[in-house]
Amino acid sequence: MIKELFNRFNNFSENTINKIENSKTPLYYFIFSFLFIIQLRNLLEHFSAGTRINFYAHIHFILFYCCLILTIILITRIFTKENIVKSFKSFSLFFPVILIGPLIDILHKGINNSNMSYFYPSNFKELLVMFFTFGGRYTGLGATIGMQIHILLILILILIYTLIKTNKNIKKSLLSSFFSYIIIFLYGSLAYFLERFFNLTYNDIAFSMIFFILFYIILLISFYIHKKDFFKIIFKDSRILRILYYFLMLILGIAIGYQNYDLLKYSIPDYLFLKIIISFLSILFAAFFSIITNNFVDYNIDKISNKERPLFNNNLSKRDYFFFGLISLVLSLISSFLLGYFGFFCIFLLIGSYFIYSMPPIRFKRIPIFSKLIISFNSLFLALLGFSFLLESSDVIYLTSFPTEYIIFFLLFTLAANFIDIKDYEGDKKEGIKTLPVLLGLEKSKKLIAFFFILPYLFIGLLNKDLMIICILLSLVNILLITDKNYNERRILINILFSILIYILSLLIYIPK
Repeated sequence: MIKELFNRFNNFSENTINKIENSKTPLYYFIFSFLFIIQLRNLLEHFSAGTRINFYAHIHFILFYCCLILTIILITRIFTKENIVKSFKSFSLFFPVILIGPLIDILHKGINNSNMSYFYPSNFKELLVMFFTFGGRYTGLGATIGMQIHILLILILILIYTLIKTNKNIKKSLLSSFFSYIIIFLYGSLAYFLERFFNLTYNDIAFSMIFFILFYIILLISFYIHKKDFFKIIFKDSRILRILYYFLMLILGIAIGYQNYDLLKYSIPDYLFLKIIISFLSILFAAFFSIITNNFVDYNIDKISNKERPLFNNNLSKRDYFFFGLISLVLSLISSFLLGYFGFFCIFLLIGSYFIYSMPPIRFKRIPIFSKLIISFNSLFLALLGFSFLLESSDVIYLTSFPTEYIIFFLLFTLAANFIDIKDYEGDKKEGIKTLPVLLGLEKSKKLIAFFFILPYLFIGLLNKDLMIICILLSLVNILLITDKNYNERRILINILFSILIYILSLLIYIPK
């Protein structure tokens, strides 16, 4: 009798999981359902705990569960070897179990009496006791009875899932549940570890940033495992040197603010390092979107000048490639939102300006020489963003403290930035794009662009006379690299990055009295 019931349950579970995982229901249906369940859980938790509804608390909790489910899927994959997307579909089906926790707490103690929270042990020994006692005794903070029950149910579901996927391998299934419990407990103990080792007390804004960073890391790992070849194609074409250039513009803005610190009259913000990391991730995904959309529009040009681009790879799905670009846009804008309104504004301008630079109907790149104002403006936007990190307010009134001489520097760099058109000379010429090399010819334009490079370097040398000799030497290196018969854009970008890095270090080391 019991054996027959077990077999029926096993067959039902296996058939349900296979039906869900092999269904043609679009993945985003599962994602939206998953996000809705989290929001419903947040609402129920507000009732059970009696806490105020806080925007950043919602962001924090959503990211917490996104990171947790992806981490558990990666853990179970070690034992099941199952496709990540299929696992996510099944786990989305299980996920409503998290609603049980706050519902039990409401039934058990009523509204406003059960505050679910991170574990806050007084020492590491107490933390170990909590681990082996499933969260320990509830004392007003930590794991409530409802939380303990729904964690137990999650572990049972993971056990059942792994049993089905491993042909009833009990050892693998128990290990899968055990390591999943370790992950759940570590996530629940995060506040304790951050406070003990980094002196970071609980704050929804800070925790939202931390979980966003963690989410991006886990997402990239999952992407790599799920589509390794696609991942390699994307990152091979990521143009990392250009991304690093814009990241250094952000750091330059921070360094400018640091050097002019006596004018700002505000303390350095607590979450500066977190903001820098999130800014880099936002810039990275903004770059993915801009690169992908540009590749589609420049298809005919790249067919001549850049045959190694992803769209000429027969193993690449153009639909998936475009979809990844849209996902990158969303991730970039969402992460920028955590930097505050001005952070969102700067990243939006960065994405928008590159869009009008390369995409119809405006396609600003068709305007000779001055189309590179877009690069200068984007450099300025990111420098202003970095500068704003040191301000109490990012209001435009405070941003007027930004030294105006650097605006002149970025405008001078507009002329030098025409070097990016040299490698596309043949393709631009065939498509009728009036770049400087197309208008003047390759050799003449190289000489003129080499001269343009002297101007921003000389300007920096005049701002800081101690750097004049270094600036002259670095500009001469650029001249040699641009006029070299074996032209290589990569070497010029490396020299530019090296130059910016030296100047940033000079600003951080030398503080005017």
